Amino acid sequence: MKLSIRPKASIFSVAKTLSAVIFCVALASSIVGCQKNEAALETDRPSGTYSDDPTATSPSADTENLSDSKPTDDSLSGPTLVASPEKDFSFIDNEDNTVTITEYKGAGGTVVIPSKLGGKPVTSIGAWSFAGCSTIASITIPNSVTAIETGALDGCTGLVSIIIPSSVTIIGAGALGGCTSLTSIIIPDSVTAIDGDVFWGCTCLTTIVIPASVTMFSGSRTFENCSSLESIYFEGNAPDVYGVNHFMGTAPGFTIYYRRGTTGWGETDAEGNPLGTWQGYPLAVY
Repeated sequence: MKLSIRPKASIFSVAKTLSAVIFCVALASSIVGCQKNEAALETDRPSGTYSDDPTATSPSADTENLSDSKPTDDSLSGPTLVASPEKDFSFIDNEDNTVTITEYKGAGGTVVIPSKLGGKPVTSIGAWSFAGCSTIASITIPNSVTAIETGALDGCTGLVSIIIPSSVTIIGAGALGGCTSLTSIIIPDSVTAIDGDVFWGCTCLTTIVIPASVTMFSGSRTFENCSSLESIYFEGNAPDVYGVNHFMGTAPGFTIYYRRGTTGWGETDAEGNPLGTWQGYPLAVY
């Protein structure tokens, strides 16, 4: 159950400061929690084709397994997903005859956001709309959505899996900050910039792929205190980086991987292997 008082963007820095205070205490238990949450989701993770039809068949259990090499963005397959009921959401009308979700009021578990609410397309997951919903285990976002706004899923500590469609172009600051059970995420190649604090404190995240479409890291602390993050794979050239501490507090041995032949990563030897670091962290090619 979430609190009725929703956080506002103006207190985002305060919320981050409080999170930092309890981070060290939570870290020890989060390592065990990552394993427990992943096992629990074996029977709860959504996979399949999206539908708003309430008579559609519920999805069977499915899991994504990350190998030791770069994760892949496999297409969804399997039975049709069933949208969560409209009563679980509060929303507002936009000027372009679409809607923005402003609050989630459901019981949690597996959440499949409808592509329409009130008969209008859902185009935005509003700021702080799911913040603090600790009972949510997985979220599927429909391909009508183009923006996940500031702090939209901040502090969803039970969230293990989220499916973001290629329609999304904006992931706002702190959108997934403090999702301490999140084990994996695929960023679609429609996203061109990653804002500050987006994955701050995602302590179960172990690896992530940055698509070639991303050309900029804005803000600061994008992956700060992702204490289990061992690797990050860049599909394209090195992005422009603004702000500081994007990878502070990652796992020991954290390594940045980039595709051979891409540019902006610094000096290489005759075979194209990196000779230095990027943002102060070791580099490797794949």
